[in-house]
Amino acid sequence: MNYVSKRIKMKGEVDNMSEKINIDSFAAAVKYAKERLGELGIEEKGKPDFELSEEEAVVAKKYYEYMRDIYEPAGERDFPKYASAVWRDFFQKKPEGGEYEAFKSEFIGQLMDMDFQGMVYPEIWTVFPEFLEKYADKIKKVMLWSIGDVTPSGLQPAKIYRSGIIDHCYKHLIEYIPEGESRDYIKDKTGYMVADDKFQRLDQFLKDTLSDHPEGSIKIVALDDAKHNFEAIERIIEKQGAKKERIEFIPIWAQYGQNLKEEELNTINSITDLLDEKRFAGILENAYLLVDYDGVISDNKQLLLGYIKAFFSSMVSYAAKQKQMPLDQARRFVLERLRNKLER
Repeated sequence: MNYVSKRIKMKGEVDNMSEKINIDSFAAAVKYAKERLGELGIEEKGKPDFELSEEEAVVAKKYYEYMRDIYEPAGERDFPKYASAVWRDFFQKKPEGGEYEAFKSEFIGQLMDMDFQGMVYPEIWTVFPEFLEKYADKIKKVMLWSIGDVTPSGLQPAKIYRSGIIDHCYKHLIEYIPEGESRDYIKDKTGYMVADDKFQRLDQFLKDTLSDHPEGSIKIVALDDAKHNFEAIERIIEKQGAKKERIEFIPIWAQYGQNLKEEELNTINSITDLLDEKRFAGILENAYLLVDYDGVISDNKQLLLGYIKAFFSSMVSYAAKQKQMPLDQARRFVLERLRNKLER
């Protein structure tokens, strides 16, 4: 697909980047994602212009990771900023003007148009709705808790929306919930905490919840694939001062297919492990369950391949237009230039 004909101004291009977009419900996320997709003219999933060869994938991955270390040194997700870094480094131009805007639109458009539904782990479609139904009366609230590019390009909410998994789970819950109660149930029992900085959002959530329930305690259960995120949560809890004594935190470490057993982290090797009531009924009792998206619901390896393909395809598309060369020749040009960049 070609997105370069439409000049867009990404909403992340604000004078004060502290003006972050905060989305607190899936309905609001869908509305926001549709707005961002509309800016790029994306309505239906498209097919990639070409498949990367093994050599292209290897070289593009190395360059992508090299540039990623530059544009997100502190874990910041900002794909317009990444496009700017690539434009400076690869094309040796200042990130300004119509050509740059066309390249950025192409890159963001390629990212938005990935097959996010196909990246969801297959077993999630059946197991997660069953999990929600099984523990519906035990869990206080299930909250999608994810970090990503929200304000700069809107990719993270668009990714989740276009995967279809939340809508799939909601439809299942509506069938399970008594007629007429679904709207209140979903509002009371589910939450959406997807942000440029999910840890900042969690910090604010703890402060608000502790303030709203001055005598009560909070149980936080986090389902995540990254062990270091559990350490970050513990630091956030420490920040609550004396109120930290009212917070109980329990991690669930998702390590699919790894056959790992770390009892302190309640490791699961498959999403189906969560259906074991002997292990998890007590853990989930009256808990705010934070569910990470990337790595828990969606396959990070497939996502990385999608990023690399979007990155390489947009470079090839621009090179073909700029140098007026056939697609195959543009692919060879980009590949050779990437090799040279990596050898410096």
